[in-house]
Amino acid sequence: MGTRALSDLEQAVKADPANARLRHLLGAEYAQAGQIESAKAELFHAITLDPGAHVARFQLGLLLLTMGDSTTAMRVWQSLDSLPERVSVRQFKRGLEGLIRGDRRLCREALTEGMAANSENAPLNDDMRRILAQLADEPAPVRTDFSLYGATRH
Repeated sequence: MGTRALSDLEQAVKADPANARLRHLLGAEYAQAGQIESAKAELFHAITLDPGAHVARFQLGLLLLTMGDSTTAMRVWQSLDSLPERVSVRQFKRGLEGLIRGDRRLCREALTEGMAANSENAPLNDDMRRILAQLADEPAPVRTDFSLYGATRH
């Protein structure tokens, strides 16, 4: 997303500050642009406005994890445990918590199960595939393309 489009999105959020979906998208775009503090703030606003914004919640935790704050990431993800077992973000959370704890087998298993359950958000599966590929090599920082998640403008 270009500077103009990001500016337009910022204006849309100013016009409708209680729109969790817009805040989720803005947070994702800030993350993609490297504006990490703004990304965290917008994603936090999104899940505060809509506690059921599970992808935004997962994304916020993933952002925190990529920043090395695994403790806060796990706290943010905690409510995902209330989702049914087969929901992809719950499985992804379980897998990344396994990674945090050094359990690569659990990480691979849960990320694979999550990808199988996720038919609506292909970019999220792509990120999980990248994490699995990193597991095949030496441990490396988790990286993701936040602009691709299912946050779209409506």
